[in-house]
Amino acid sequence: MRFLFFSVFFFAVDICSKFFAQQQLSQPFFIINNCLRLELHYNSGIAFSVPVPGILQIGISALVFFGAGIFVYKNPPQKKWEIYSSALIAGGAIGNFIERVLYQKVTDFIAIWNFPVFNMADTFLFLGVIILLWKGFLKEEK
Repeated sequence: MRFLFFSVFFFAVDICSKFFAQQQLSQPFFIINNCLRLELHYNSGIAFSVPVPGILQIGISALVFFGAGIFVYKNPPQKKWEIYSSALIAGGAIGNFIERVLYQKVTDFIAIWNFPVFNMADTFLFLGVIILLWKGFLKEEK
């Protein structure tokens, strides 16, 4: 139940942040000089804006999304860190997947240096995977 609650929470944060970006970011907003800014972009490619035809994007996204869903269903998270990291991944994946299916693009708005622009869903996915890998690596060490 905690997994479901936090997955929906992270999904809601992602959708609200994208809506805010679409409504408020007509011009870039600099937070730390050129290091960190909010700047509206639409990513019609996959990760890092790599171009891929639309139907193939949806197919890849669906495959990853449903594959992850099956994995979580067959291996339900038990420990707190597993629940939160899996919820981060699920919330981020759902946010980007829905936008990709509905609009064939994803709203990106966080820009750090010259790194490709990204969004909260990407951040959640990254953090969730890092936590799983880190904790999994620590488990392997013991």
